Amino acid sequence: MRNLPTLEFLQLLIPVEDSQFGSPIYDFSQLFPPVTEWRLPQLHSLILMGLSFSYRELAGFFFLVIPQLESVFLGDLLLKDGEWDDFVEWFRQHTAPLVFHPDSNLLYPEGRDYYWRSEEWSGDDGKSYEFMELVANYIVDGGRHPGLRNGECNSDSVKYLTKMKATIEELRAASTCE
Repeated sequence: MRNLPTLEFLQLLIPVEDSQFGSPIYDFSQLFPPVTEWRLPQLHSLILMGLSFSYRELAGFFFLVIPQLESVFLGDLLLKDGEWDDFVEWFRQHTAPLVFHPDSNLLYPEGRDYYWRSEEWSGDDGKSYEFMELVANYIVDGGRHPGLRNGECNSDSVKYLTKMKATIEELRAASTCE
């Protein structure tokens, strides 16, 4: 991957475990070098399925390795720590207009989907696509962050950027790439 600086499209479909939740078998660090050591500056379109990431790895991958991303489909991606809300907000505020496909499936440990943490959607499997459509629309059009709890103001979504900003600054400082 270090020697592919002109790559514009990447499709990586990794089979997941044959289980109820489709848990990823492979970890990002098993397939890719550390995010501080490589870049894909021309990559505009990404289809990625079947990996688990730490918060730090995923932040570095999206915002350092592939900063010009315009279209993304994420299937069965497991975030081992941290919150998907942070990434949704960062996509909204810090990327070029991004097409985020609502068929994406964002997971937490124990097989929980991203949409399950929302009070309004909790436990309703049939609403997954509808919720992810809200996420996709929010990234493009703004409005109310889908992860905000009842009673939180729309402006409260900036709270999701605190950890992300610190993580990206730390990764940039450790980067061996220009």
